[in-house]
Formats: sequence, C-alpha cells, structure tokens
Amino acid sequence: MPDSIFYARPRHPRNPATYEPLIDHLIAVENHCVCNTPNETTLYSGTRTLPVLRVMAWLHDLGKLTTWWQRDHENKTVPNINRPPGNVGNHAFIGGVATWWVLDQLGYDDRVKVTAAIAVARHH
Repeated sequence: MPDSIFYARPRHPRNPATYEPLIDHLIAVENHCVCNTPNETTLYSGTRTLPVLRVMAWLHDLGKLTTWWQRDHENKTVPNINRPPGNVGNHAFIGGVATWWVLDQLGYDDRVKVTAAIAVARHH
C-alpha cells in the first residue's frame, strides 16, 4: 500500500483484489446521495437537503485519514465487518465533529447541525 494514498477499505467494490482509495469512496457516497435525493427535497425547516447531505458525504469518513485508522485497517487479524475491536469502528466520531463545524460555518441552525453530526458520528 503506497504511503501517499489513504484507503477506505481493503476490498474495492468493483475489484475485491485491490484496496479502495478513500477519495473513490467519498465520490461514490456523494453520487449516491445526489442520485437518490430529489433536488427539491427539504428538511423540516424548509432547508434544502442536498447541500447538507454533500457535507455529510464528504466528511463521514474523515477519521480514515488518520494514521491510526490506516494502521488498524491494515491489521488483518481484526475482523473485516462490524469490527468492534481496534480503532476501525471509531473513525466516524471525528467526521461527526467536522460535520457539525462545517455546517455551523455555513450558517445552518442547531437542529440541522446536531442531527447531521449524530448521523455521521454513528454511521457504524
């Protein structure tokens, strides 16, 4: 695994023999959100849903950019699915914090920020 590439998972969905780069995963998640959410969809307050989903999509795996996650991710002794041991399951929390901060900087209200942050922080 080259040091300059951060990985989302050890098996790429399109080619299980290769690693999936994190950037590929984040693009796929954003595309999934955009393709499956009608543009006119709004949250409870009339706030457009797609911009919030895009922030969530790009930040949900922010913790995977950490050295500790990448090292644990490489540990083949840790189960690959629903890994309670190690740091792999903990990568989502930092993304939740970042989601709250970015949405705050963009001027979203507290209910949107908290709901999005919790969803990202608990996505595993």
